[in-house]
Amino acid sequence: MKNNFVSKIFLLITPIVFVCNSCFSSAAMHQPQNNEQINEIINGETYRITNVMASKSLRPYNALKNDGNKIILYNSHWWKCMTWKFNKISDNKYLLQNVYTGKSFIPNGECQEGATCVQQVTSSSPLQVWEFTLLENGHYNIKLSGTDLYLSAISDELNSLPVLMSNKNLKGQEWILVKQHPLF
Repeated sequence: MKNNFVSKIFLLITPIVFVCNSCFSSAAMHQPQNNEQINEIINGETYRITNVMASKSLRPYNALKNDGNKIILYNSHWWKCMTWKFNKISDNKYLLQNVYTGKSFIPNGECQEGATCVQQVTSSSPLQVWEFTLLENGHYNIKLSGTDLYLSAISDELNSLPVLMSNKNLKGQEWILVKQHPLF
């Protein structure tokens, strides 16, 4: 009886694992090779945005949908609240829209060094436009468009707040994009 149950679970899980592995393999094959290819590859797609130094991904705190909710770094999962749709504004510049909340994010208060980010209803505000630059190692810098401030992780702690800071060529300023289409 027990072996029969285990066999049924295995049969149910195997296709799920195969599909998830196929998604990860597919994402790796579609990485842009230069900054000109970024627009062709990521426009309109959905990605998890993961910091290299912290090994954690962007999401709204507790997946709350209210404006002003802080943007945090959290352990990476295949969740809608960790998935961002890339809406092209112009070359390499995107409005990022959270798939779960439908909202974007902006600097909290003054747009200055050390500012954190908060969730905000998606609009045409230039403070919601982020510029992606592909680095030689395949990672990205993410700069608030029209400024010299880059999205940066300064801690690898759970629920830590990414901040805006000038480019210091730190691993905390490098990000990877993982293509995903979560169900929940």
